[in-house]
Amino acid sequence: MDEPSRTYVFMPESAYGPTNNCVGIAHRLAARGHRIVFAAERSWEGRLAPLGFEE
Repeated sequence: MDEPSRTYVFMPESAYGPTNNCVGIAHRLAARGHRIVFAAERSWEGRLAPLGFEE
């Protein structure tokens, strides 16, 4: 049975460790056809979009 497409929003604290953990999970979800949105602090602006995620 196919899984319906969903939107997942990640709001990691502004540090590399938590954000990188979320990026790994987000890549797996995106590979399954889900939409990924990051709601991160301004200091992360422009760093997540090149990875294929919405900011």
